[in-house]
Amino acid sequence: MTPSPALAIAAFARRSTAAVFGVSLSRGLLVAALALAAAQLGVRLTGGYLAPSWHWAWAALPVVAYAWWRARRQRLSPALAAAHLDRRLGLGGLLLAAHDGNELDATYAAQLSRGLQGAGAAAPHALWSQALPRPLAASALAAVLALLPPPAAHAAPAPAELATAQLEQLTAAMRDLFERGAVPERFGRSSSSAWGRCSSSAPKPDRRPTGATSTTSSCASTARSGCRN
Repeated sequence: MTPSPALAIAAFARRSTAAVFGVSLSRGLLVAALALAAAQLGVRLTGGYLAPSWHWAWAALPVVAYAWWRARRQRLSPALAAAHLDRRLGLGGLLLAAHDGNELDATYAAQLSRGLQGAGAAAPHALWSQALPRPLAASALAAVLALLPPPAAHAAPAPAELATAQLEQLTAAMRDLFERGAVPERFGRSSSSAWGRCSSSAPKPDRRPTGATSTTSSCASTARSGCRN
């Protein structure tokens, strides 16, 4: 069925607006996805972490608003749409004459009717095969960065290492007491030998945690017994 000139012009204008909206939406999505990926990468490089959240969906609002603004700004008027469609169909001004209300004789009217049969194919459309790959790739990159596990926190010292560090602190504290004369000499000699034995038997960092705790307790009891002796 051949559309009338008015319907063909209106359809051309709508499809032109839809094409502008689609292309602008893909460009806005590309910019938003790249910005999100860059933000996540920058935070990770500084040791931080951006946990995924549904609040990120609000970033789509400015993208849609930008696409709507571009489509509204570049919307074709009926006269301009008629001129574009007439040129694409090669009608030589017949569509413009019909749009302006001029009467066409039978020959020109038939030629215009035949030309309007291809109005649907002549309407602009978004090239999704060219517009979508880059936004989709940027969105995939942002999703991968968001789904990566958070960076490991500073590891807490192992129990064996903690026990060794506590033993060294106690040894240093006792040595300081001996040097200041706060402990009698006869107690100092026995306690020093006891702390020396404990230090030599201190657990290595790769031993089991239970051994580290028991060694610290035994060292403390040995030192106390040495002081009593």
